[in-house]
Amino acid sequence: MRKLLVEGSAIVSVLIFYAAGSLFDLSWLQFHYSNDYSSENGRSVEFGGSFLPLILGVMVYLIVRKMMSKKSST
Repeated sequence: MRKLLVEGSAIVSVLIFYAAGSLFDLSWLQFHYSNDYSSENGRSVEFGGSFLPLILGVMVYLIVRKMMSKKSST
């Protein structure tokens, strides 16, 4: 159960950071996708995004894991 909580916190934090980037139009917290079609070149797909929410999610994961391990050892 604790493992699920720790991993879930990381996933939820990444989703919150990406949502905040989209909501407040912050390019350094956004994921973008574009699917265009032109009759000359055919289909063009473009996607990209920031790695910052992923890095912050890993940091949240490590912090929550450390907090849980301290709590279970006492």
